[in-house]
Amino acid sequence: MKLKYHLSQLRHAYQHLSAERVKNQKQFADGLISPAIAAFEKHLNDVDNLELALNEAIDMIEDMIAKMDYVGTGDSASAAIEQNQDKERLEKIRAVLK
Repeated sequence: MKLKYHLSQLRHAYQHLSAERVKNQKQFADGLISPAIAAFEKHLNDVDNLELALNEAIDMIEDMIAKMDYVGTGDSASAAIEQNQDKERLEKIRAVLK
C-alpha cells in the first residue's frame, strides 16, 4: 500500500484519539496504527537497502576508475584530467545519496 494511505490512517487515528472518541484503544491501535507503523518501517528498510546497494555500486565504479588505463589525447596530463573528472562525477552522485 502507498505511504499516503497509511499517513492518512495515522491522521485519522490522531483525530479520534485526541478527541477521546476511542472506546477500545487496543483494537483501534491494532487496526489503524500498527499497520501504518509496519508500512513505514518496511519503506525505511527498503530505502536503506537501496542506499546500500547504490553505495556498493559506486564503490565498484570507483575501483574501476582507479584501475582504468586513461589514454586522454595521448599525454598523461589529459589522461589525469579525464580520471579526475570521472572521480568528481562519482563524488556528486555520492553526495546526492547522503
